[in-house]
Amino acid sequence: MSDTTAQQHIWRLYSRAGFGLSAAEWEARRTWTTQRALDELVSAALGESKRVAARAGADYERRAIRAKRALHASQRDPDRDEPAELIDSELKGGDLMYQMRGDWVRRMVDPGVSDLRERMVLFWHDHFACVPNRPDLAYAYLSALRGNAMGSFADLLTEVSKTTAMLRFLDAKSNTRERPNENFAREVMELFTLGVGHFSEGDVREASRAFTGWKEQRGAFVFNPRQHDGGEKTILGQSGNFDGDAVLQLLLDSPRTAEYLTEKLWRYFTGEKVDDGLRKRLAGQFRASGYDVGSWVASMLGSEEFRAVGGSGPVRSPVELFATACRQLSAELPEHNYWVNYMRRLQQLLLMPPSVAGWPAGEAWLTTSSLPMRAALGSILLGTLTPPKPLDYRITGIANGYSLRGRDAAEHLLGPAVMARQPAAGSGGIRDLTASQLTAAPRYQYA
Repeated sequence: MSDTTAQQHIWRLYSRAGFGLSAAEWEARRTWTTQRALDELVSAALGESKRVAARAGADYERRAIRAKRALHASQRDPDRDEPAELIDSELKGGDLMYQMRGDWVRRMVDPGVSDLRERMVLFWHDHFACVPNRPDLAYAYLSALRGNAMGSFADLLTEVSKTTAMLRFLDAKSNTRERPNENFAREVMELFTLGVGHFSEGDVREASRAFTGWKEQRGAFVFNPRQHDGGEKTILGQSGNFDGDAVLQLLLDSPRTAEYLTEKLWRYFTGEKVDDGLRKRLAGQFRASGYDVGSWVASMLGSEEFRAVGGSGPVRSPVELFATACRQLSAELPEHNYWVNYMRRLQQLLLMPPSVAGWPAGEAWLTTSSLPMRAALGSILLGTLTPPKPLDYRITGIANGYSLRGRDAAEHLLGPAVMARQPAAGSGGIRDLTASQLTAAPRYQYA
């Protein structure tokens, strides 16, 4: 294997399983072996304990609880200084939700935080798409994702399904013994586990009966036995007096669940469809491990098939593009969170996916309206956009310390393989482009 090929593997690994590397990080790692780079990514992700990962940003929860208590007190005492409407406004979102989104991106950019774990949190957020309508509910939902992102998928499936945010989002409240609502059961099968075409309408109807009794009370999951249909159900060819937990176990027992998840994660990391043989192999390992996400991800990223993936890679979503540009250019994100609006304008606002199916993927991100803003991002961060536009959301020049030029900048920002295709000597081509021009290049839209 040539030095350029080895370096390209390392660059691609950090680009697709993380959010790229700063110039200093790239210089330190470019001579590593691929295995050493993979070991660092995985060990950092696993080294962050479930408890620490889940509690990241617990201030949101504390502030939301204080706001809720103050709201209740103000409703009892109209003469209090804080009007109920103002407290309720903070409780329902506003600054807290923007702070939560901004701090999440800061974690993606922060070299002291596991970027692979945050990559997986972003993957699971899209997989378990949900729009929490209050900061305390968003915090609990995000904590379930982050705490289990590299742990047990079985735990992740159960915990996320029982968050108040998800129960509300999928209308569990209206799923009663007398009138079952199929929405929750359908999405659990279609989006969370089996995928389209691998269950019947009868399975959905029977599973919706099993999920009756799943409710939330004061922001916490509760099981109401009086609302539960305890009769016999037949789901995926098996019969019994199943409840919601039993349905989740039936879905985990199905080989199709591991295959569906493998298809999605492979496309997420590579932008390509997984080969049937590799899908079955990785899915089999996933099930045999008891749905251990960490070992599954390590096997996928360490496979010869992943190393052999060519092409341009997956299109970076707006969040991935922004986080990668900030990480590579060593941007100093300001304390305010106005820059979150940059991702909103590109149609990806964290904690607000457009539907239960999550966000679009691939070329769908590259539209005539989005491409000019995407191409201008590097120039905005570097402070070279002339003239500055109001769309910069106060992030102009926050990466003006980036110093690489020429070949070094091209290898760092676009990958060593790009320079390997350039003439060995002479001027012209990519080697003469500035960092602003490199980040505006079509290749930069891909991981």
